[in-house]
Amino acid sequence: MYILLADKCALSLGTKRRSSSLGDPFDEYSDNELEVSSSVMTDTDDGRLMAAMELMAPDGRSSIHVELALLEEDARVIQHNVRAWLLRRSYRHMRDTTRKLKEAARGIICRKKFAQMKTEALASLVIQRNATGKKQPSTN
Repeated sequence: MYILLADKCALSLGTKRRSSSLGDPFDEYSDNELEVSSSVMTDTDDGRLMAAMELMAPDGRSSIHVELALLEEDARVIQHNVRAWLLRRSYRHMRDTTRKLKEAARGIICRKKFAQMKTEALASLVIQRNATGKKQPSTN
């Protein structure tokens, strides 16, 4: 079980207040007004707190280092997931754009083919009429 840094600091603050006062350290504060205006730890207390925190850490490593390693691992996972999401989004955008370009190109080719077939069909009608000797209908 890991003891969080915030819990350790709160524990240290509570023990410091209890040792400096005779009564309950929280008597003079309401639940909403519990604030520390200045640091209650001196430089010597800071060294002692770090030593105590290292003793409380599992497998001899400092719990700060453990928490930092966990945070770094979480950051790596988040970065990996964000990069994967960005790549997926980019791929989908390129895929949709490619589909639209293909559809536009097919439409242009289809219209050109249709215009060519139309002119060929009119030309074949002219040839058929000339071959059978029928007159072309007048456009007037």
